[in-house]
Amino acid sequence: MLQLTRAQCLRTYVCLTKGGSHTCRTPVICHPVFKPANFSGFFTAVRTAYMPRDLLQTLTPKQLLQLTGEVIDELFSRGIARTGNNPLADYTEWLIARRLGWTLADPSVQGYDAIDPATNERYEIKSRRITPRTTSRQLSAIRAVEDEHFDFLVAVVYDQSFDIVRAFKIPRDVVQRVGRRSAHTNSLILYARDSLLTEAGVEDITDLLHNGE
Repeated sequence: MLQLTRAQCLRTYVCLTKGGSHTCRTPVICHPVFKPANFSGFFTAVRTAYMPRDLLQTLTPKQLLQLTGEVIDELFSRGIARTGNNPLADYTEWLIARRLGWTLADPSVQGYDAIDPATNERYEIKSRRITPRTTSRQLSAIRAVEDEHFDFLVAVVYDQSFDIVRAFKIPRDVVQRVGRRSAHTNSLILYARDSLLTEAGVEDITDLLHNGE
């Protein structure tokens, strides 16, 4: 659980009660979770719907990790996170299954992440978040494509705020043809660029996912 010092708690209380004053760059929409009179100890547990940016900047590295753990635990409790690894990957798989009616494979299954029960087609799902610091659309390594573990690759690109920029449904043969072989990782490297839409069989499924965010 995230542990805040008394001073951090006081600052959070000001932000929560004033809902975006000069002390908070980010509007806060949750209700106050504690009052100054409640501060009996040096450390106090806090849970807020949105953490003000000013407060985040006061947290120690350990406190930031604690907050990350709280977020991942909450994603688990909602059935969104399944592996405890990259939360964005788990979220993307959950979102796609929810919107398209697919069945998620067990996390232990290798080579694909979901199946369309209507067609029995298998899908590997990849995601990428682009930010001012990381503008590359390179997806994580795609392994053993030649073994035909999946029929299609779905690639979802997010912006810094986790809004979907583009989502592709890519046939396996396109992945094999366009992807670049990496001898170092023994895998294919693929970039989820808009130019993929010029390849035969590639579909833009962005609009199908937007309503499920």
